[in-house]
Amino acid sequence: MTTKKAVQIVEMLLEKKTSLKQDLSKTENNWGNDIVGSFIQTELTSLTNEIAWLQILKKEIALDCKHPTEMHDQCKGQKYCMACNMDL
Repeated sequence: MTTKKAVQIVEMLLEKKTSLKQDLSKTENNWGNDIVGSFIQTELTSLTNEIAWLQILKKEIALDCKHPTEMHDQCKGQKYCMACNMDL
């Protein structure tokens, strides 16, 4: 898997988790204080943690590389940056 695809997968996961969190926390959803409400609060906390970890992961794999020309290389016809391993 290339770095570019990994970043795309993490971005897709971030988008889905954020959308789910927003849907669960809408004010028109009155979950109450019973077991369902408690479960939703636990799920919201879990989603918040997952989103934070995915943002950290994205920051680690999507390096702030300028892809200098001297670091370009080619493998099987695909150009890539040797500094960050991202396809160009």
